[in-house]
Amino acid sequence: MSQEVLDEKVMLEEKFEEAAGLFKALAHPLRLKLVCGLIRRPSTQTTISRLLDIPQSSLAQHLAVLRREGIVAGRRERGTEVILHVTDPRIPRIFREVCGGEDNYLKFDWEDEASDVEVKFPCIES
Repeated sequence: MSQEVLDEKVMLEEKFEEAAGLFKALAHPLRLKLVCGLIRRPSTQTTISRLLDIPQSSLAQHLAVLRREGIVAGRRERGTEVILHVTDPRIPRIFREVCGGEDNYLKFDWEDEASDVEVKFPCIES
């Protein structure tokens, strides 16, 4: 086997590893909900914790997984406030494909979640 073929196989293997890490990071309903919400509306960890009614410590663990894979990041605004947002440009495309179009996944909104309105989340509910 030529060196070129071997190099291509190694590169392909690395791409599979990267894709597996991305999908593994997304493989939790809460992380899917977090990413879907952040695609639509960047927000602070405190706000997300309050709106989704989950402890900040639990949210921090899920966000750490997403940060480690480069899916989300935070940017400092107004002094100490950190606004979380989706950084990986592939993510909105993945959600658009999996959720059956932009109209579906963009129906999820932090504010709807907080107002006790039943939120349809088509990409993780049947």
